[in-house]
Amino acid sequence: MHTILESSPEFKALDLGFKEAAERLLQRLEMPLVEVVLEADREVTRRAIEENSIYRLKEGCLRCLFRGKPLCFFDEGDVIGLGMSVTSPYFELISDFAVLAEKIPLDEAHKKILSSEELFGVYQEVLALHQHRQAALLAMFAEPEVVLAPNLKSIAAGQTIIEQGGQAEAVYSLIEGKAEAYVDGVLVGEIQQDDIFGMLAVITKGLRTATVIAKSDCVVLSVPPEKFIELINTRPAAVLSMIEDMARTITELNAKVVGAAKGNTRTIF
Repeated sequence: MHTILESSPEFKALDLGFKEAAERLLQRLEMPLVEVVLEADREVTRRAIEENSIYRLKEGCLRCLFRGKPLCFFDEGDVIGLGMSVTSPYFELISDFAVLAEKIPLDEAHKKILSSEELFGVYQEVLALHQHRQAALLAMFAEPEVVLAPNLKSIAAGQTIIEQGGQAEAVYSLIEGKAEAYVDGVLVGEIQQDDIFGMLAVITKGLRTATVIAKSDCVVLSVPPEKFIELINTRPAAVLSMIEDMARTITELNAKVVGAAKGNTRTIF
């Protein structure tokens, strides 16, 4: 799971605990997992209700909305349907791209769980961890100082996110997927999940210095320049990481310039 707002170490521990407990339960159920494709632009909550199934995601991600607002993303390894209130009118799971998943029938799983004291104990642990995780997730969005209303975009592999020479209309954070940066058609770097990019042109009020292209299907968070300070407040670790990368790049460039200068220095007698 990836949250829109930056999560605490305690929340990450809850998320990891839920995943481990859910995986342990699926293994002990010893039920065959049927591979299915969740179509793009589909409300997965409706399908989960119709099929009465548990899903484990293999490839791709699902966008989770709470009262119509982005809450988080579920990705590879996440289990959907164990403890999740998919019937709640407040939660929606959306597949922006086709998602590969594995499913097992919920009714059959429940029969096995109720027939085994050990399985029932693990199931209770899953439910408890889910409730704690969900409460912690919603609490993040209940903070009065959080006013960021980001624009989430789904970008297909091969599409351009930023065009070199273009106007700086937003700062971006890569929520899901991978992207590549090109300068004058030459690959200069790769953008990973949680990286922030497009900030330099916003700060300098200049034109874009590189083109960024989605290497895989991506989900990006887009924030206009005037809202950038709110992005710093909500994802400080990501911003700090980006600043450290920029500082490291500048240091490396300075070293190259100094080295080149020394190489061209002539001794005058």
